[in-house]
Amino acid sequence: MEYRLSTQLQKYNAAVAENKSMRERIDALRKERVVFDVIYRQLEYDILLKREELIGIMDRTSKAQAARDDIKGQLDQTQSDFEKIKEHYS
Repeated sequence: MEYRLSTQLQKYNAAVAENKSMRERIDALRKERVVFDVIYRQLEYDILLKREELIGIMDRTSKAQAARDDIKGQLDQTQSDFEKIKEHYS
């Protein structure tokens, strides 16, 4: 009976040791997940900021292109007016 008790205690202690090892691994994985969550949230925030910055740049680009097209139209009109005046006086 003592032998059976000793054998069972060894099995029990092995199970306790394995549980302790698994618990440590679980705790390490949880800590790692917290770190990854923080990094992930920071990356999401950075992406959001870059997206807003990109939208602003695209908006300014569109406005600049519209202004360029308007100025080009005015320049073309001025050139055509100049050519008409030049032909008139020639």
